[in-house]
Order: sequence, then C-alpha cells, then structure tokens
Amino acid sequence: MWTWILDNAAALSVALNAAMLLVWLAYLQLFLTSIRRSNRAVIHIDMAAGQNEDARCIVTNMGADTVYILGVKVDLDCDGDAREALVTDVLEEDGPLGGDFRERTNQGPLAGGEAMDIGSFHNIVDRAAMRMGEDISLTTCHSVEITVVVAAQ
Repeated sequence: MWTWILDNAAALSVALNAAMLLVWLAYLQLFLTSIRRSNRAVIHIDMAAGQNEDARCIVTNMGADTVYILGVKVDLDCDGDAREALVTDVLEEDGPLGGDFRERTNQGPLAGGEAMDIGSFHNIVDRAAMRMGEDISLTTCHSVEITVVVAAQ
C-alpha cells in the first residue's frame, strides 16, 4: 500500500489539490452569497391595526442598511379603469414646512429594522384621487397596489 502511494504521489497530489480547490471555491461562493444577501435592501409593505379600509399601511425596511424612500406610487383598478398616482406627500397644504418634515411627506431615510406608517388605505386612495382630480373612493376600487421606491447603497 505504501509503495503504491509513493509510486503515485504526483498524481495523488494533483487530485488532492484539485479537491481542495473545489472546497475553497465552495467556501468563496458561500462567503459572496452571504455578503450580497446582507447588503440587499428588502422592503416589506403590509397592513396593520385592522383588516378594512381604516387599516394602516406600514412600510418596513427589513435590510440591515438605511434606505431612502423616494416616493410612494398607488395603482388603482376602479370600475375597470386603471389609474396611478404618486402619493408621497401626506398633506396638500401650502403652508411652511415647520416642525418634523415626516408629518408632511413619506420621503426620507428609513433605518434597518425601522417601520413607517404611510397612512390608512382610505387616506391613501383619497390622496391619489386628489392628485388625479377625480372622484374615486375605495369602495369602487377592485384592487389597490402600493409601490414604494427606495434608494439603497
């Protein structure tokens, strides 16, 4: 047995080095996958505090890094007609921006693990109707799709 190993030492060395290279490549793949996953922005949009139109729409940053919310877009399917509007700003008043800017807009930074209430679904549809200048109510809509646009590192 030992003589066979000594006679084939060069071939065994090449085979074992190739196997070790495959193990290191597998480790490298796991390492790169975990880095990519930890740096990815994941945004979760859900309803809270109810199951009707007065339920709150909550946007949560499930990633580790801070993201910046650029806008909130609503797609409405009302009476067979598709409509869309940006509802990023909360209030439609033209007064000065005193106090916390988060009271007037949904734009801004959202830290990792942080959640933001962007309003009730009834309020969001009302804001979209105001933006479009149409008389739309949540009861006439078949579907409401909310898209949050974020900028991540």
